[in-house]
Amino acid sequence: MSLRADIHAAIDEVTPPAPMLASRVDGFVVARDRVRPRPRRGSWARPARGLVGAVAAVMVVVLFAGLVLSGRVWRDWTGSVARPVPINHIPLRALEARPLNLPAIDSGAACPTGPLLNTPTASGLGPLTYGDGNGPVFAEGTGSRYVTSWGTYILTSYVIKPPYMDWVLIRARDLRTNQVEVFAHNPLLDYYPAMPSGDKVGSDYVLDHTVQLYTELAIQPQNMYRAPGNWWPLAVTLQAFPKGSSGCIGFQVDGPDFTELFVVSY
Repeated sequence: MSLRADIHAAIDEVTPPAPMLASRVDGFVVARDRVRPRPRRGSWARPARGLVGAVAAVMVVVLFAGLVLSGRVWRDWTGSVARPVPINHIPLRALEARPLNLPAIDSGAACPTGPLLNTPTASGLGPLTYGDGNGPVFAEGTGSRYVTSWGTYILTSYVIKPPYMDWVLIRARDLRTNQVEVFAHNPLLDYYPAMPSGDKVGSDYVLDHTVQLYTELAIQPQNMYRAPGNWWPLAVTLQAFPKGSSGCIGFQVDGPDFTELFVVSY
């Protein structure tokens, strides 16, 4: 196998592809083959030529090693992002069958926000996080709002406390108006750490993308992002409440062996 083929094999390990890098490597190798000073007569000509060749070879080896290393590092990094698996609707149906136990409040009553908890640093969330007791599911909004003619969207981070690895179903309602909170795939990501599920209620254009709106959010920890180290699995999803909503939203989070309730005031 030629040197250029070896280098291209290393480049092919880098994800995403780097065509500009490949062309630069080609240019370097071709230049090394074509642009060689003709040896002059004299005792120093041959040693100088050998020195230039040795330096060029060292440069190629260093470049080659760097490409292989960077490819492996990139692979290890992106490998921590688990790709989605098909939704198993059987366990989700069992969770969907659970009745919603969200409290109803009068239109003039204060929103019963909480509980707000202090999660460990490993959660990756802020000092105050929405959740219920020991979790295992905790949530935190980014604070940024994206308003359309349909309603208001907020990017929200969900984390799962290890070692929990089973399905999670999230449903939400406005506690004053009973309007349904909807969920959509985060269009800023090219993978699906959380899957909008349930009934499809329409679509909207937000964050420069058309998104599909669903009444539920299904999460499986295997699909969630895992940063290197002991950080908790993370999913960042897009959720929204429609126009006319009071912004007092109750969330019910169900797993096979737990139910969490928390209330957010937007």
